[in-house]
Formats: sequence, C-alpha cells, structure tokens
Amino acid sequence: MNRKLLSTLLAIVLMLNVASIFVIGTAVGADADELNVVDPISSTNNFTFYTSTTSLGDTFYANVTVVNAVQMTGWQLNVSFNPSHLQLVDITVPADHVLSGLGTFLPTAKTVDNTDGWVLWAAAVLSGHFNGSGTVAQLEFQIAAEPAPFTFLHSQIHLVLSGEASFFCKLEPSISFTTTDADYYFIYAPPTTTPYISVEPSYTELGGGAPIVGTPSALFSVDININNLAAGWRMVAVQFKVTNYNTTLLDVLGWTEGPFMASYAPPATSPATWFAGHDDGTELVFGIFINNHTAMTTYPSGSGTLVTIDFEVIYEEEFPWYEDSPIDVEPLFGNWAIDPDLRYIDFDPAQNGTARVLGYILGRNIDVFTQWPDPYGGQGINKTSDMFWPQKTVCLTALVTYNLDPVQHKLVAFEVRGPYGQVYIFSAFSNETGYATVCFQLPWPCIDPETEIFGIWEVVATVDIGCEVVEDWLWFKVWWRVEITEVIPKATEWNKTETACFDIYFRTYAEQPFWTLITLVVTDDLDVPIGFAYMWVYVGGEHEWCTFLEYNITLCVYLPKHAFVGTGTAIVNALSDWPSEGGHPYCPEVQAEFRILRMP
Repeated sequence: MNRKLLSTLLAIVLMLNVASIFVIGTAVGADADELNVVDPISSTNNFTFYTSTTSLGDTFYANVTVVNAVQMTGWQLNVSFNPSHLQLVDITVPADHVLSGLGTFLPTAKTVDNTDGWVLWAAAVLSGHFNGSGTVAQLEFQIAAEPAPFTFLHSQIHLVLSGEASFFCKLEPSISFTTTDADYYFIYAPPTTTPYISVEPSYTELGGGAPIVGTPSALFSVDININNLAAGWRMVAVQFKVTNYNTTLLDVLGWTEGPFMASYAPPATSPATWFAGHDDGTELVFGIFINNHTAMTTYPSGSGTLVTIDFEVIYEEEFPWYEDSPIDVEPLFGNWAIDPDLRYIDFDPAQNGTARVLGYILGRNIDVFTQWPDPYGGQGINKTSDMFWPQKTVCLTALVTYNLDPVQHKLVAFEVRGPYGQVYIFSAFSNETGYATVCFQLPWPCIDPETEIFGIWEVVATVDIGCEVVEDWLWFKVWWRVEITEVIPKATEWNKTETACFDIYFRTYAEQPFWTLITLVVTDDLDVPIGFAYMWVYVGGEHEWCTFLEYNITLCVYLPKHAFVGTGTAIVNALSDWPSEGGHPYCPEVQAEFRILRMP
C-alpha cells in the first residue's frame, strides 16, 4: 500500500471524533444481531455489588461485545454512565478483541468525560474483516459512591444510539444491530460478622488460703468488652446491664468507662461520650453514647473495653466451702446497640463470667508455690504455676501453718516429677515465718533435651504436723519462653532494590507479660548479610493455663544492589535483650528461603 493511501485512511479514522460518518471496508448491507454490555465474570448484563464485599474506590470491568457480526471492519462506541455512581478509569481493547489479527489496527484518540458521564472511542482495520462474536472493547469503572444503609444505588451502562447524541454506537460497514445495556447495582448489606459482649476474665478465683474478707486480696475487677464489631454496623450507642451476681458474696465498689467508645469520637468533641451507670442494689445498668456522632468519619470496630467494674468479696467460710457467683451481662430493653438512624444492631449471645470464692483454711496446712509472684506462682491449694524454660532455676517454697499461724522448724519434703518419669526429692526446714524453700536448675541433657524436659512437671510437698501429714500439689510447664513457629516470605521472590517482607509467627505459654526482641537478618546466595530489622513485642498475659498465646508480626528489609542473585535466607530470633546488653535467645532461630532476582 502506498504512503498516500495509508495517510488518507488514517485521516478518515481520526475524523471519527468530529464527524458521524464512518466508512471503512468494502462490504455493505451486512447485519449483526447484538451489541451488548456484559460482565466478563458472570457473562450477564447485571453488575451487582454489596457493601459487605465491595468498597468505595474498588474497580470492575465491563465488556462491550458483538454477537453474530458479518464482515465487520470497524466500530464506534459511545457509552454513557452515571458519573455520581461511577467514574471511568479507562477504555481498552483486550488481546483477543474482535479486530485483532487482521490488518493494521487504527484506533482514534479516546474521549472520556467523567463530569457528564460518557466515553467515545473508535477503531478500524485497513484490511480483512471479522465474522462472529467477541469482545469489542473493555471498560474499567471505579465505584464513586456508596449506598446509604438499607438502600441501594442503581444506574445503567448505556450504549448511546443514533438520535441520542451526535456521536453514537456504530459497526461498520453500516452493520445494523440491537443493543442490550447493563444494569449496575450497589446494594447495602449488613456486615457478615456479628458482635458480642463478654465478661473478662470469664473466670475469677479468690481465697483458698488465709481469710481474704477485709484485705486487699478480696478486691478484683472485670471488664465488660465488646468483640468482633464491624465498622459497617455504624454503632454509636450501646446499652446493657450486669446482673445475677450474688450480693451476699460480692459488693460493687464502683466502675469506670473503658476507652473503646471514646476513642471513636470526632476530634475536639468534649466530652467524647455520654456515659451513665446506675446501681440499683441488685444489678448495674450502663449506657454509652458517642457525642457529636454526626461528624464521625470512622465507626467503632474490633474489640475493646466498654466498662471496668470493681468488686469486693464480703463473705467466706472455712475450707472445703466454696461458692460461685455468676456475673452476667444482658441487653437493656432487649437490644444492645443502635446506629445513627436508631436501628438496632444484631448481636450474638453474650459470654458471661463467674467469680468463685474458696474457703479459708484452718488447722494443719501446707501451700507450695514457685518463685513467681501471686497469683502466677501457684499460691493456694493444688494450683498451677506460670511456665519455666530450659535451664531456668526453679525455687519451691512451702508455707506451713496451723490455724493460719506459721509453724517453725518443720521438715518439708518436696517431690518433683518430670514429664518422662524423672523423680527428684528435696527437703528443707520451715523458718520462723513458716516458709521452707528449695531450689534446683532444670536439667538439660546433651542429646535431644527437648524430648526429655519439655512438658508438664508435677510437684507435691508434704509435712508432718502433730503426727498428721498434709500435702499440696503444684504443676508447671517447661517450654521455650518464646517459640518462633514459622517464617513465611510474603512473596517467593524479589528483585534487587526491592523491599522484602516476612510474616513471623511465634507463641508463648507465659502468663506474666514481658518484652521480647524479635530480630530478622537476611543473607544472600553467598551468605552475605544484606538486611536487618527488629521489633520489640509485648507478649504473655492472662489466659488459660497450659495454652499458647499466638502472635504474628511483619518485618521488612531492603535488598541492596550489591546482593548476590540466587537463594536468599531470612533468619529470625527471639531474645530477652540485645546481646550487647546481656540478652540471650529464648529459642532456636528459624529460617526461610526466597529468591533474589536481578534488577528489573
């Protein structure tokens, strides 16, 4: 084809932006059945999204397809949409568009108007033609508005026809067709998760030794928490009552508002919430309302404390007496919470609490516990202690009393049994305050020590008081204080000069919280250290004995240009402190491999 003819044809195609005449190709009188707007995923003319799975700013694709085209050599598209609902990101042709593989593909410049809501584009080929069905072009839309709660947005993605605008949809050469527009729906859907209220801790145990009534040991607190709340519920107020507690056993000292609701109040709102509590002598009633909630930009989500309640034990009897008191939480007037439109929010059943008061002990008594402070050392009859770790020194102390009075110079026996049949016997005299103490270091054999040492250890302490032997039992767990369980690269490979990130999973049995230093070293294919990162993490805390608290963090390092291409290794450690500050590792390091690629 000569250059003059090619220039003429290009000019004809480009004039599609300013003229309504489209003449390319040689065939005339051909008919196509349909020109449609189709969802490429569902193959329907319906685009339906829900707020539970789709958000403002998300994008989706719509295909303009032709059905049963005959000798098609070009097209012109004018597609309109509601710009208050949607914005057009781009219009493109996919790799397998209907004119691919024919002669030179000649698209015009695109015209996108996101103010009035339309897009104009045209294209043709210089030789050949298309017969059949396929995709003409693909539209990428961005969601520009969200429906109000319990409503929906609806608009059409419309193929503009002759008579509606100067530029309209055409198939050349002069191919007639019918059109099918698409319907776009964005429907409000409540969150898929349902919140619930809980009493934390769910179980509180007091007493079991010396009398506690009238002492600081009789005081305890519980938190009333909200859990699993999704922001989509738009909660602005919550109301509930704490009930069924035994007023003979427990007295309410007071309460304080938790931080959860106030943390979502709009800035400069004072006070952040309206908070009210009432004690009618048999139950507590609470209400919390976010002030100035019409100015909120973020609604409450996740979990947190609504109210902390302080109790005091006011009654107890002698062991083996004990008594339980429920601490239940119920919705007020049948409903827990509302949104700004005064709609009630669905809640799962509450998780209630229990307080148990054990009887005080008179007569002959022995109480064995470890060096951990009360309540972590197993103080009390037949209790569990917080964990220990390899080669840690364990100190066992027994308090010998008669009618709560210390008994001096009594010989106490301590029998220690390991998880795999180990038995160790120690003894010591009680001192002038009734305490007898022995200490030993946990063994650590040369070969496979974890198999022999890790597990639950059992202790029994006995003493003869006036020709009658009394005993107390104690249990503790031995494990790595912090155990790294897995290191997972967020990708299998990275290029040099990119940032590599790793998910680090670790856990602990510890009931006493403490800080641990998590470090990451990254080496390249020749074991050259090329990156380092660290994070201090606060771990441990109140939880069910002999169960893990699980944690995960993400650490990232930059892969420098001088890194050697090949296998990279992420090396993770958990330590008590920096080694230069006397720190030591809590467990063996864990490694993970990934690929380092050349710079792109």
